[in-house]
Amino acid sequence: AEQVDMLQRRGAGIPIEYFKSHYRLDIVARINRGRPISFSEYSDALRSLRTTENAYFGIKCTSHQFLRLESECSLQGFLENFDHIIVLSRRNKLAQAISAMRAQQTGAWLSTMQSNANQVGTFDPLFISERIRRFIAQERTIRAVLKTVDRPKLFLDYEMIETSLATVWHDVQAFLDLEPVPVDDVRTDLTRQADAQSLNFARRYLRHIQGLDRAAPRNPPSKESL
Repeated sequence: AEQVDMLQRRGAGIPIEYFKSHYRLDIVARINRGRPISFSEYSDALRSLRTTENAYFGIKCTSHQFLRLESECSLQGFLENFDHIIVLSRRNKLAQAISAMRAQQTGAWLSTMQSNANQVGTFDPLFISERIRRFIAQERTIRAVLKTVDRPKLFLDYEMIETSLATVWHDVQAFLDLEPVPVDDVRTDLTRQADAQSLNFARRYLRHIQGLDRAAPRNPPSKESL
């Protein structure tokens, strides 16, 4: 989210998650009074409404959102509508899965959001394992689609942003044909969601898969069933 906000501040379009359901409903309500429209009509409306004065138009698409588009369009054809493609992935799939677990449990999908429950969350090794598998499968599928698309691509790791934000920011601006400005001119106040509790969950998970830590089941049996 921080990188998207930085791009918007820099004037590289307004690249937000337009294929999230609430964004889509809002746009459709504005252009067609809520009546259903086709995918191509929605895409055209987005370009008309969200292309900035300097002619930049961008979309942020999570892996899940992107793969769901296959039911409405050709993924290859969708990507070929863009002049540049930035692919952000995360090397540490365990950390990514733990972040997803905590966000799912607390309702805090960004570091600036207030949770609906205990901010820490509950250790759930089954959820973590399933998400690791899902993230790996999604990334493989997306990279396979990208190989069929003849467009300039910039591949970034989340970890690169954490350790070398200024360098990554310079490379992103150059890739998008923007005159580079310093990272401090556009950076936001968003902070990392990972903390000591995330590290603790990671240690517990590694112990769990080694058989050294027996986690409680998701739904402990009642006394009557024992």
